[in-house]
Amino acid sequence: MMRLPLRAPFDEAHRGEQSLAATQRVTELYQRLAEAHPATDLPGLARSLRNLGWAFTSVGRMDEFVAACEQAAGTYRSAGDLCQAAEVLAEFGRALLDMGLLDLPSVGTPPFLPEEATAALAEIDGLRR
Repeated sequence: MMRLPLRAPFDEAHRGEQSLAATQRVTELYQRLAEAHPATDLPGLARSLRNLGWAFTSVGRMDEFVAACEQAAGTYRSAGDLCQAAEVLAEFGRALLDMGLLDLPSVGTPPFLPEEATAALAEIDGLRR
């Protein structure tokens, strides 16, 4: 019988926190770059925000996950990339479903869906017409 070290759960949680801290630092750097060169660096910032959202989920910080998704979608929209904005929103919706925070049979916009996400969905819906 194989024994796992008692520290294994702590190590896993610690790695999640380390990963989050590194992703936050990268996002801060991309924010500075995007402020200086928005035309070229907004997509990088959006990708970094997207990664930051997933890093927040790995440590159970769901409110910050929602905020990062909102920022990522908004940043993609600002960069003119509505496809990536829609992809972020689709990932966001799937994550909410997986976490049991969104009931698919209910119709309408969930009350906790960020305003930026709601606006992006409306804009994408308008493009389909």
